[in-house]
Amino acid sequence: MATDWRMIYLEKDGPLAIVMLTNPPLNVLHPQMAAELDACFTSLATDPEVVVAIVTGQGERAFCAGFDIKEFPNLMAPGEAERLTRALHASLGKIAHLGKPTIAAVNVHLFSLLKSMYSRIFWIWIRLRLLRTIVIF
Repeated sequence: MATDWRMIYLEKDGPLAIVMLTNPPLNVLHPQMAAELDACFTSLATDPEVVVAIVTGQGERAFCAGFDIKEFPNLMAPGEAERLTRALHASLGKIAHLGKPTIAAVNVHLFSLLKSMYSRIFWIWIRLRLLRTIVIF
């Protein structure tokens, strides 16, 4: 499948499709990436050879570090933020509703991820304990 995509890369290997976000250094979301993801997953949804899709990010620093802040000035024009939000929602919705198993291969430093998760769990536990204490007494 020949494409002129700049921010994603699609590799098919039999029943497996690997979609790689390729917007270095942190694979940030960009309007162009949203359009490419939309086209890619529209194609994968109707491809009878593809049974499973894997989405990953290029490099080891981030799977996807959010939206490209360099694009914020372009969102100041009337209606642009809403247009982009709809485009992102549509393209990410196609991933969520592909109709085939989809795996996110998140390549980040595990220690940072676990530290963040445990920190959040700890604070939720503390808040629940405080709430329970307040409700009981």
